[in-house]
Amino acid sequence: MQLLRTSGQSGHWYDRDGAPRHWQESGKKTTLAHARKQDLAMSVTSILKSRYNYQIEQWTINQYVMAACTLQRGPDETDKAFFARVAADAMQERDDAADTGTYIHRCLEEYASGGDYTDPEGVSRFVSPAIQWLDDNCRELLRPESSFRFSGYGGCIDLIAVLNDGRTAVIDYKTKNHSKDGKLPIYSDMIYQLAAYERAVRAECMESEVISMSIGRDTPGVEVKQWSTADRERGWLVFASTAMALFAEKKYYPLDITEKGGIIDSLKEIDYEALRM
Repeated sequence: MQLLRTSGQSGHWYDRDGAPRHWQESGKKTTLAHARKQDLAMSVTSILKSRYNYQIEQWTINQYVMAACTLQRGPDETDKAFFARVAADAMQERDDAADTGTYIHRCLEEYASGGDYTDPEGVSRFVSPAIQWLDDNCRELLRPESSFRFSGYGGCIDLIAVLNDGRTAVIDYKTKNHSKDGKLPIYSDMIYQLAAYERAVRAECMESEVISMSIGRDTPGVEVKQWSTADRERGWLVFASTAMALFAEKKYYPLDITEKGGIIDSLKEIDYEALRM
């Protein structure tokens, strides 16, 4: 497993060196057919998106219903044109949130790389609480935006840092709106992605803590959770099982899936009795 700096790149596929291969040299988007020929690994987030998510489905339905109820239909507008406009309006909030999250991530990457950042989109007030937490709790910011390939999957880690007590930590940023109780949510399924990242870092002989950082995008704020060992084992079991199910469904098994300490090895070694506790 090799960690690379990606300078803000993102992708759904990774080559054997850990570099993103979201696009082909021809300009076409990378597909499973390309992956089979080039031995590319699917990203952690792509694997996890194959899981059914009731909350996301309900949110999406609500967005479409709200858009259909509030948009005024033109007198000569065809069904196809109106449906397209409803779909675009329904997803606008999601797209706006994604853009804000991208800007916040970019500022944090620049800060971790050199201690300063540009803010052309005016998100510094949302970034400041996260930077303050990093300054207060981290001795050194080692690797911002590090991409990797390990045991048949790949990804991009937001930050690997050294905490004040000397322990290494894998940190993942998520931008969220505050909930009704005024708190920034950290959901139990966030550990699935982090557990996959931690396994890859562990393969590089770096024992790491795993930390989720929820950053406010409606009003400034930050919420942080350091996950327990039991949480990590549970998260890894969910991720590894999901990956194996998806590989079987697609009939695609990357060549490094049997890598030592990887998905197949670890599923044999999990302490299922401890998980029942």
